[in-house]
Amino acid sequence: MNTIITIGRELGSGGRTIGKLIASKLGMGMSYGFSNKGLPLFDQIYIAQTKVINELADKGSCVIVGRCADYILKERKNLLRVFIYSDMEHRIERAVQLYGMLQQTAQKEIQKSDKERARHYTIFTDKTWGERAKYDLLLNSGSIGVEKCADLICDMAAQTETAWRKA
Repeated sequence: MNTIITIGRELGSGGRTIGKLIASKLGMGMSYGFSNKGLPLFDQIYIAQTKVINELADKGSCVIVGRCADYILKERKNLLRVFIYSDMEHRIERAVQLYGMLQQTAQKEIQKSDKERARHYTIFTDKTWGERAKYDLLLNSGSIGVEKCADLICDMAAQTETAWRKA
């Protein structure tokens, strides 16, 4: 059975990096970015993303970061839904280092991104972004580190895949 791992994340939490590490460690494909004409661009992108996400999941084991993938694939039995978060201090540090944000404005940019992600998620899913009840695993990358997060997710994926095969 294929294992599908979806990763929701806060900006600066390391979710994309963790996704890449997991895909590499488990030999899986990964997707985190992705358009349809006639509708508003916002809707076109979501429709295109939904199609690509379902195609990836149909093809085999994969890691999908963001894009409401946890919601789009919610009916699949072989789905491991993860959310990565961190404290603001670590998020600012990562945003400055990885995205070139200015130290003075990073917190404001992160908060704006969180608000936009939450709005996008609610518009397309009618659910709350980051709500813990929707995830199988929530990890604080600021306290345990990006590499350890990836290892824990890989371990959980292996355990859940074994359980899925028995079911």
